Amino acid sequence: MGAAQRTGSGSTPEETEGSDAPGPGEVGDSARRDGAAEAPGSRSPGVGEPGVEPPLMRRLRRASASIPEGMWASYGDVGAAIGTGARAVGTMLATGAGFTGAHRILRADGTVSEGFRWADDGDDRDPRSLLVAEGVVFTGAGRAARICRMEVDELRALISAPSPPG
Repeated sequence: MGAAQRTGSGSTPEETEGSDAPGPGEVGDSARRDGAAEAPGSRSPGVGEPGVEPPLMRRLRRASASIPEGMWASYGDVGAAIGTGARAVGTMLATGAGFTGAHRILRADGTVSEGFRWADDGDDRDPRSLLVAEGVVFTGAGRAARICRMEVDELRALISAPSPPG
């Protein structure tokens, strides 16, 4: 089955673990390591420049694309694996475009976020039905089974694995 894409949840995940602060080695647009404000036009290359994706967004893209069919991960576990919090993951998914496998990122209770939407507004596939077709098992209460859930350490291992050639 081809890779699915979505823009994100459209709502804030109900998880609160983690922090929305910049990840290790990242700073805000106008911050310097010594705490002094940067002069206008003196930003590091790629920080706040149009068309340049921030490192945290690149890590999220890799994480969402790394979750295999038949598995799912929570917003909080993905956040912990990439160095941010659940809310930041939800916000990036909701505001970014075309995250492969992002339908596999669910709320901590194993449910699809109520505000889920695909990157293509015309895409009317049901994310839960797609997950079932990929092999994710759901309980009678409508929650993805824990046996199909990827944990933080598993996500970190997948994210840090070398990318396949080509």
